[in-house]
Amino acid sequence: MFSAVHWATLGILVFLALVLPVAVFGGAPFLPTSRRKLATLLKLAALAPGARAVDLGSGDGRIVAALAQAGFEVTGYEVNPLLVWWSRWRLWRQGLGWSTVRLKDFWSANLAEVDLVVVFGIGSMMPRLAAKLAVELKAGAVVISNGFHVPGWRAEAHEQELYLYRVGSGLSETLTHGTLQATMPNNKRPRTGVGFTLIEVLVVIGIIGVLATMGVVAMNVARQRSYTTRAQADLRSLRNAIALLESDTYKWPNGCPSEEVANPEVNLSTTQAGLIPSPVIGDQGDGCEWAQEDLDSWKGPYIDRVLDPWGNPYYFDPDYRAYENCVSQTAHTESPAVFSFGPNEAGVNAYDCDDIFLELN
Repeated sequence: MFSAVHWATLGILVFLALVLPVAVFGGAPFLPTSRRKLATLLKLAALAPGARAVDLGSGDGRIVAALAQAGFEVTGYEVNPLLVWWSRWRLWRQGLGWSTVRLKDFWSANLAEVDLVVVFGIGSMMPRLAAKLAVELKAGAVVISNGFHVPGWRAEAHEQELYLYRVGSGLSETLTHGTLQATMPNNKRPRTGVGFTLIEVLVVIGIIGVLATMGVVAMNVARQRSYTTRAQADLRSLRNAIALLESDTYKWPNGCPSEEVANPEVNLSTTQAGLIPSPVIGDQGDGCEWAQEDLDSWKGPYIDRVLDPWGNPYYFDPDYRAYENCVSQTAHTESPAVFSFGPNEAGVNAYDCDDIFLELN
């Protein structure tokens, strides 16, 4: 069974697998396309003059698969290996072997023979993309952009935030030397500003947040493990201390003779236990008592610390039944034991799954 920590770790790894390629290679983060928008895209794609299509930033491959089923020969470009593998599996499962998804930055792809370009980008990349499309695409080729206008182009159709453009129709941008520089691979052209885009800032913040969460989760797990280890060591020390008390007084920490079993449990931090301060003479209940002769033979203190790592006392119970209230564990038979109520700090007689105990028989 996966614990909450396991699921959190898996979610973090998936998140990093989806986001880190964006931070390294640039572009848009993966967002799945809805069925409704996909249907609209296919309707607009029917206006393309031929059957060769590309999906720039193809994500999980659903658009590549849909276009292939509509009769296009499609190539998807994606920089996230996880999404590329998933996309290829999707195409193989649906028997669409004439189309593919490449693990490649689409800026270096040659679009000269393409009839249809589909791009789900972000605003900051659109000016550079507009220049690349204007230089490389043949006349009549169709471009479908989701959510963002292609700067300097006039949309021939617009539906559900999908903009359809046709090369040679409404192209008003003049391709100057500076515009052509935008098509250089690897984004080598100089920046016009010194700041970061909003998406870059959000990605960095997201990654920092994820890494911080991973650190906190790992630290909490390590701390709980160290607490458990310390409690187990304390219980062994308490076992030895009780053995010394019994050797000197012939009594359990509750003032009952050590051969007695069914007698009350006791908080080992109290004087009744007789481990650190000497016990107080008198009746301890259920027929148990500390007498003057017990104090005369008492040679404590037998231990220094009697609080568990969560700041709660340890207990002694002569008829402790481990896992009595734990569904996932089989309850033990009754036996003398020292124990902590563990991280959940459940109170007396709530013997549950996270108790930390040491049986003395």
